[in-house]
Amino acid sequence: MTERVEWVPVTPERYQEWLAPVRARLVERAGTGIAAPESTVDRALAAALPDGAGTPGQHLLSARIGGEPAGQAWLGLSGRTACVHDLVGERLLPALERYAAGRGADAVKITVLDRDRRFAQQLAEQGYRVINTQMRIALADAADAGPRRELRTMTADQWSAFRANQERDYAAEMLRAGQCASAAEASERAVREMAELLPAGRDTPDQQFLMGYAAGEPVGFVWYSTDPDSAFVLDLLVYEQHRRRGHAAGMLRAMHDRCRDAGLTAVGLSVFGFNDGARALYDALGYHPTEQVLVKRLGSTPEPTR
Repeated sequence: MTERVEWVPVTPERYQEWLAPVRARLVERAGTGIAAPESTVDRALAAALPDGAGTPGQHLLSARIGGEPAGQAWLGLSGRTACVHDLVGERLLPALERYAAGRGADAVKITVLDRDRRFAQQLAEQGYRVINTQMRIALADAADAGPRRELRTMTADQWSAFRANQERDYAAEMLRAGQCASAAEASERAVREMAELLPAGRDTPDQQFLMGYAAGEPVGFVWYSTDPDSAFVLDLLVYEQHRRRGHAAGMLRAMHDRCRDAGLTAVGLSVFGFNDGARALYDALGYHPTEQVLVKRLGSTPEPTR
């Protein structure tokens, strides 16, 4: 767009006025497969914006063109990556990219609902690429016929080995997926996000760390978090020497059983864009895509579309 966009920060006095439509849009987005999207969104907003309009790193913005209202945006800055949490006015995105770049960001990340294929195509034409896909399954619809693997809570020694590998592996995956520009950035972000996610380590509430066993031998692990209605798989791994024997599917089926027994109704997960094997597994078990996460390196030139 060629018009000059003025970004006006939302004041504390206008915060509730700004928040109401944002909440409504997020509830609509979260509605697919979630039993109580309102409470889910309210918890997420409380965690993301504890200080409202004054929350550090969160830019709550109204856009004006020629002095007239033109839309609004919520931009979160984490390291050198800017995350677009909400945007009203798709044409404002180039101006929002410039705003982010002016505050030190070298990449912009945005989440698009799977059903919004038109906007996703527009983003691809502007230089964005898919880095991961959010998927979800209603447990009542899960294709769970098949063998299970035994799941046991990690021992202290297993937890120590697991924790030591998480930051390294997560950093490598983010770097490969294009979420970070350098190994140093990926390592710093992995350390920070793991510390935020697991402030009490293995004893962090609502986190499950389980080893998978076949014939009494550990073959991998699954780590997932829970809320009152659903679970989210944060990591699933089969050890290299045990792969291609159905262990990942068996661990997921056993996890689904545990979730049903706990009264949960759905499971979500995220799969990196390069992980075709994992995506095929989730498709086969009945998971369906709900959102795509796309990223653009600021200053990059879009490749021609064919």
